[in-house]
Amino acid sequence: MNPKLLNYLVIARNIALVVLLFFGLRIENAGAQRYGTLLGLMVVYVIWIRLREFPFMQNKKIYYASFFGDVVLIALINYHSRIYPNYFFLLLYYLSILIAGAYLEANKALAVNVSTLAALVFKLADLAQQKNTVITPLLLGLPAVILVAVTYLARRQRMG
Repeated sequence: MNPKLLNYLVIARNIALVVLLFFGLRIENAGAQRYGTLLGLMVVYVIWIRLREFPFMQNKKIYYASFFGDVVLIALINYHSRIYPNYFFLLLYYLSILIAGAYLEANKALAVNVSTLAALVFKLADLAQQKNTVITPLLLGLPAVILVAVTYLARRQRMG
């Protein structure tokens, strides 16, 4: 990937991440303990993403595995959210799909994105049970499936 494009992608990712986490936490209206838990998970998530840029994480297996850590941290952040649905935290799944599609090889990105979709589906199933509605999870889940397919095909096309 072009280094200049990579720098722009990293900056855009960081801005999107900070905005989503800030507004997601802002609408939570959490008590002190849950606020601390959410803030701690968010800090760990941001550090986790930033660690990927250091040389010791450039080993292909560690780098690939670190994307699964994203899925776990996003799922934990959403688990501790009491707002149903906190769209800002749900958008972290979409951001994860885009990041994996941009940084990983097509097959590895697909594996990470399928695990991200699985975590999103479990969250949306919980949302459907809480709200007794099916349309909201469908409206949130369908674009994620389309996004995974598009990132996979685009990455596959680019790699030849």
